[in-house]
Amino acid sequence: MEDLGRDLTADGEQMDAKKIPGKRAHEISSVGIETGYEMDGRGVGVRVPLESRIFSSTQPPVRLWDPPSLLSNGALWRPLGRPRRRWVDNIKMDLREIGWDGMDWIDLSQDRDQWRAFVNTKEEDTRDTKKMKVFLLLASLVVGLRAQSCSYSSVCSDHTMCKYQGYGSKCGQPIHSGVTSNSDKQKIVDAHNNLRRKVAKGQETQGKPGPQPSAANMKKISWDNELATVAQRWADQCSFGHDACRNVGRFYVGQNVYQSSTKGSSPNGQQDWQSAVQAWYNEVKDFSKNSVSPFKYSSGAGHYSQVVWATSDKIGCGFTAYAGSDGWYNKMYVCNYGPGGNVIGGSSSMYTIGGACSKCSGNCDNGLCV
Repeated sequence: MEDLGRDLTADGEQMDAKKIPGKRAHEISSVGIETGYEMDGRGVGVRVPLESRIFSSTQPPVRLWDPPSLLSNGALWRPLGRPRRRWVDNIKMDLREIGWDGMDWIDLSQDRDQWRAFVNTKEEDTRDTKKMKVFLLLASLVVGLRAQSCSYSSVCSDHTMCKYQGYGSKCGQPIHSGVTSNSDKQKIVDAHNNLRRKVAKGQETQGKPGPQPSAANMKKISWDNELATVAQRWADQCSFGHDACRNVGRFYVGQNVYQSSTKGSSPNGQQDWQSAVQAWYNEVKDFSKNSVSPFKYSSGAGHYSQVVWATSDKIGCGFTAYAGSDGWYNKMYVCNYGPGGNVIGGSSSMYTIGGACSKCSGNCDNGLCV
């Protein structure tokens, strides 16, 4: 494989302290985040997986209404395959609103032959009239789901989880998506904590000028599934840069983005998080030791300051590998941090200068507060 070494990091972000939202009144359940939205707008009892492809119009052409035995992702079948009577009644009500006569979706979804006959009929309708009643049903479901069950709409109107569904138009041919293995998650956490520990102990000699002062309150980072879910949704857009809003009910969320690209044969989906995290951290060479407290944002070192922001103790990341239309094979790495760093204004500090763990509110783990 020809590797032209096109590794990029999106410019680090800064956040005005006055604009950071406080704790929201609503709480997003772990079930809702990790396994799917719980649609309860009208007593609905069906769950639609967060990664359901019924929302994507940019996937390779597939019949979205196929059952899972005929299509690996059978997205529409998932919400229709295990319907409940109350849900069916509500769908019928929606169908009447768009002028469709109701039909028994329970029978249809449980009888594969009947389902296939129905699908074939609708495919003929599509060829002849370019109007597909199944698509009208799908559109009705999508509109209802977006309006009723995007829990993040109260955080901001253009939240990543509400604004995007499935792969983005820039993804070309997706190859692999998701940080799914515990091994990769641990690599991400360890890479961050090792570098945070290095700074906390005063072992970082680089800087403009350096060395970097030791940190008295540097927290140990741990994995957060909610942050990872939002990060993955943005990674799946294959857009190199930062999304407009990724905050969660608990806190403001910071973000680092990295992209590596190669030309040649198609790469596998192997993830190199060590390189991504190290690339962010390497900006320390451009960070002044005098910018720690009070914090002074540096446009060339925003990734570094987020990696070692003392109070950012939660992290969740997303990954997507895809073939671009320009002949490059790209790997997109996105990490979301909470509470987010790079906060400017007020008495904001990157960390408290002092001996490692000397300002911990709890215990100390080899230089990091736990």
